Amino acid sequence: MMRAMSEGRRTPREDDGREERWKDEPETVPVDVESQERQLAEAGWEPVERMGKRVWRHPETGHFYPHGPALKRLIIDRGEDGF
Repeated sequence: MMRAMSEGRRTPREDDGREERWKDEPETVPVDVESQERQLAEAGWEPVERMGKRVWRHPETGHFYPHGPALKRLIIDRGEDGF
């Protein structure tokens, strides 16, 4: 008999082995933010303070991007996204 999720009863899942697979992996990966900012600046992106945060202005469109999406946009614009 199947029970509705609203009843609050779930069957325990069997271990799928993911924990073993990730045991030896580092929990964090160091990121060189200064290098990333230098790449953005060299490509013509302008750092701008907006509402207490640093965002990056796209050199061609003038659109503002947070740090991560700006890097992704830079990679796409260079044709290095792998797709």
